[in-house]
Amino acid sequence: MAMLELYLIRHGVAEERGKDWPDDSKRPLTPDGIERLHKSARGLNALDIGFDQIVSSPLVRTRQTADVFSEDLKIPIPEP
Repeated sequence: MAMLELYLIRHGVAEERGKDWPDDSKRPLTPDGIERLHKSARGLNALDIGFDQIVSSPLVRTRQTADVFSEDLKIPIPEP
């Protein structure tokens, strides 16, 4: 029987909620949040952990997170 491994990754550090982002679904990652995600992805590469597929919700911050992992791990993200 084939084994399935599922990795759940929370989005990176996002901008603070508030008047600047009244629509929470559009709240982006901070530059520091993006850099920390790159560091995490590099760590996964160093451990030789890869993925067959990356899936995310349509929220801006989750899509940005998926994009970083896709770029660093060289895994395409299916278009919605």
